[in-house]
Amino acid sequence: MFKLPILTFVFVTASVKYANKYGLTNYQYVLHPRSKGFVHTVKMLDKAVDAIIDITVAYKYYIPEDRDSLVQGEYADEVHFYVKR
Repeated sequence: MFKLPILTFVFVTASVKYANKYGLTNYQYVLHPRSKGFVHTVKMLDKAVDAIIDITVAYKYYIPEDRDSLVQGEYADEVHFYVKR
């Protein structure tokens, strides 16, 4: 299971709403962790999950805002992946 970077704008909006609801700081470059759905998924998969891999994607100078921008060939000059098992 993974989240596509092109859907980031949806998660940013949800993160802002979550922060406002609970009086938290609105982050500019990261999302507030919301783990309820993730924990439920891992419990449902039970023994089928032998590892959880956290992948953070960092864009240099350009963040794709939607699928159309990627389809039109608008990409970041550099993309970094931080992977942690």
